[in-house]
Amino acid sequence: HHDTSIDNYNLFRENDKCNVINGVRKIGTASCELIWKYLYPDVEVPYSVWLLSRFDIWDHKASSSVRPFQFGMMLYYKEPDDNAGWAKLFKNDRDSDCVQNIIRDGKTIIKYRDRLNTKLCEIQAFETVFENYNCLCINRALCGSTVFNSLWDCDKHDMMAVFYTRGDGTWDVSLYTENDKVHVGNIAKEYGGGGHAGADGVNGTDLPLSISN
Repeated sequence: HHDTSIDNYNLFRENDKCNVINGVRKIGTASCELIWKYLYPDVEVPYSVWLLSRFDIWDHKASSSVRPFQFGMMLYYKEPDDNAGWAKLFKNDRDSDCVQNIIRDGKTIIKYRDRLNTKLCEIQAFETVFENYNCLCINRALCGSTVFNSLWDCDKHDMMAVFYTRGDGTWDVSLYTENDKVHVGNIAKEYGGGGHAGADGVNGTDLPLSISN
């Protein structure tokens, strides 16, 4: 569902550099939802999968439960062969106890996370110019663009960058934007990554100097 990946696939197919890969490809729909539609084309997408899909494509306004369910799910890791657990989660009922308990836990997590993010930005966030765009940056693992909620100003900033170094010495950089005129996926592609117009990721041995300022 990444437009940069779909473009690369189509280019490889045109030049006979790869075989046909079966699947459902569609920009604007998350991978979890596309996989469900591919495997179960005649079965309605479960409410739980739909919520996770909305979060992934950043359609948080689709439901007030999108963010809480996403963060609540982080508490409930399930093994792939936990058929009973997945069956409860995939029950297509938004009022099921399973789904509502996860949403309730997620709301508590968000309250704490938002307060923590505000403190993190006070300590670590900085502004720079990256690829000629005004960019908010933070050196922090395991967080996304919501870390900047207390600072982001669409009239002042063009994009956001969250970066950190892994144990193997490589860097992970995630770029985000709410500016329709900025395509961060194309920017990431220049550094060997890719993704959406509004969100993408890059992994490599070098960190762009302007981001590490």
